[in-house]
Amino acid sequence: MVLHGERDGDNLVGTTEDKDEPFDGPYERAVLPGVGHFPPREAPAATAQAMLRLAGEMTAVRR
Repeated sequence: MVLHGERDGDNLVGTTEDKDEPFDGPYERAVLPGVGHFPPREAPAATAQAMLRLAGEMTAVRR
C-alpha cells in the first residue's frame, strides 16, 4: 500500500503512479486529498482506515 499526500512537496504525486509492477502481492495506491508529506500525522484517521481496510481484504483472501 502506498498512501500519498496530494500536497506532498517532497515526493510529487506522479512519482508513485504505475509502480505496481515490482510487487508480487496486492498493491494499492491511494492519494489523500489536502495531505502533504506525512499522511499518518496529517490525516491519522484516513491513514488508519486505509490500513484496516487493506488488512481486512488480505485476511479475507487468506481464508
